[in-house]
Amino acid sequence: MPPPFCAGAGDVVVNRVSKGTKETIQTNLQALLEEERRLTEESTERLGNIVQIAEEGMGLLNTCIATIARGNELTAGIMLAINKSTMLAYLSYVRSHCAQGEFNCRQLIEYFCLQSYFLAHPDTPIMRDMEDGSTEFINNKVISQKAHRWIKKSLPEISDDLLQHKEAMNASFLHACVYGTSLTMSYEPSNNIYSGSFFDNVEADGLRAGLLRLCRVIALGLSATYQANQIHSVIEFHDEIGPRLERYAEIVDRYQNEWREKMEVGATKLG
Repeated sequence: MPPPFCAGAGDVVVNRVSKGTKETIQTNLQALLEEERRLTEESTERLGNIVQIAEEGMGLLNTCIATIARGNELTAGIMLAINKSTMLAYLSYVRSHCAQGEFNCRQLIEYFCLQSYFLAHPDTPIMRDMEDGSTEFINNKVISQKAHRWIKKSLPEISDDLLQHKEAMNASFLHACVYGTSLTMSYEPSNNIYSGSFFDNVEADGLRAGLLRLCRVIALGLSATYQANQIHSVIEFHDEIGPRLERYAEIVDRYQNEWREKMEVGATKLG
């Protein structure tokens, strides 16, 4: 059984409320780390092929670039942020942290949009001069709005697909909500005991859905990056990136179609 919810370091306290009294339970941070490790190592056994598909997507991101033109540190920085958000989303989903998976998946979409925009407009200023002689970053909201307007106009199909994913995530976990509390709380009516879990109480299919979303965002975002880069060739991609990206998108589509068919016949668990 996963250890109960905790916060802090070392031995920490979790309260279970029963008949108006609090029962204190001790749990060790090491137990949580061990469960995180177990969930990661056994992810393929628990969740099936979608784990390998997500890992293939991360591998594609990590190996698609040969070089980045000198003087484009921002491009390199955003690419590293893309890889980080991808890895954090993957680890969150396989470790049953759904809200954190959605947070990172949403951030991944935003980074892909920024990357595409800056590749198409490499001279876009990101700093501004202040009256006291210092400099500061231009408001990120201003740049993000420009990026979203550009991708909507230049890559409308990709923009629409990414927007659908953002809206779906906005409706679930991206804000504190009542539904989110149901994933970490359990109730024993016979004893009137409430307890919480550090790990979300989500069926395997819910975690598969999160990983599938991540895979689709990788395919869409990398496609947007690749197409935007053709304007100024800031990034030198490896020669085989086109066929690899197309093949990966086909793998993701095939998995989604197979899952949809099995759901229609009431067999939602994929191997």
